Amino acid sequence: MLLQLILFFLLIILIYLIVKKSVKYFFQFVFQISRRKHLSVWIIALTFLPGTIVHELSHFLMATILRVPTGSMTIFPTFEKNGEVKAGHLMVGHADPFRLSLIGLAPMFAGIACVWLAGIFLIGDVSMLLKSENFIFKIMGFIALFQITSGMFSSKRDLKSFVMVLPILLLLLLAGHLSGLSIEANQRFIDSVSSYLAKLNIYLSIAAAIDLSVFLCLSLGKKLQQNDVRQ
Repeated sequence: MLLQLILFFLLIILIYLIVKKSVKYFFQFVFQISRRKHLSVWIIALTFLPGTIVHELSHFLMATILRVPTGSMTIFPTFEKNGEVKAGHLMVGHADPFRLSLIGLAPMFAGIACVWLAGIFLIGDVSMLLKSENFIFKIMGFIALFQITSGMFSSKRDLKSFVMVLPILLLLLLAGHLSGLSIEANQRFIDSVSSYLAKLNIYLSIAAAIDLSVFLCLSLGKKLQQNDVRQ
């Protein structure tokens, strides 16, 4: 289980780094063609709209479950006076740092769940991946994985409260370890979690491969644009 857990976090970090670069390159690619910032932002926003919808709805649902009041929500880009662009936004009322942390991390929880569901119901058995059976569903699954992973990561603003809570959680874990506290988990439960995690890692690996392919295409497009400018 430990190896699967390590692989899980490595895949999450890898996907985050790829997605961050891909969005940046995609914006630069579109901006080089349109030469208009607002138009480029809207094209990016519409391209990743499904992921943005999942992102903002997950914030809203988590806030509702935790009984934290919410205000207006938008899934379209807004332009701030300081030049900052928000792809989507949900107004969240005052609450304790723990609940705000859960609300901030909600897109990651929802994203991981959606990756699992897309893998199970659309992609199916990985050993049958290259076969023509259910080809349309597999394509839909690939698109879903791309959209989900593009919008599942929380912004710096979302993680502000989590930064405050994290040291407390680490101190509690350290205190439990130093006091000799141990939790004996049922082996069957561990095996079950490990099995689910292994399958999730397969779907995350597919998502990482898709995101990497998009990134490489955008990188190639960027280089071609730079060569055209030099000529």
